[in-house]
Amino acid sequence: MRDRYKILEDITNYRGDIRKLTDELQQHPYDLREGERPGYQTRKDLLSVFDRYFSGELSEKDLQDWADTLAYKEDIDNEEGYNILINTILQNMAERTDFNKLITREEISKWFEQLKTTPFDSNEN
Repeated sequence: MRDRYKILEDITNYRGDIRKLTDELQQHPYDLREGERPGYQTRKDLLSVFDRYFSGELSEKDLQDWADTLAYKEDIDNEEGYNILINTILQNMAERTDFNKLITREEISKWFEQLKTTPFDSNEN
């Protein structure tokens, strides 16, 4: 069985089939075990995945499935100073699944710009 951190790293960076990675992650206990480090996600990770969408490598559905996998994971920490921004974007993307509505290119562009331009928040975390 692969290390949980490596699986989480592959999910946050969208390296591989999200369903297969999620299935692989489910082989681990729900909660982190003592000594296990959580996954880590940065603005750069999200921007990189969005770039892949804009280049045509990923679809709106791909992004939505990815966000749905990440949105409420407690074993992934977000970049300090951007935690609220990252969580808000992922949750907004994932909520569309609840309503059977795909995210749009315009929404993705808006989130992409927010990730690029939002300043570091030293009061966060």
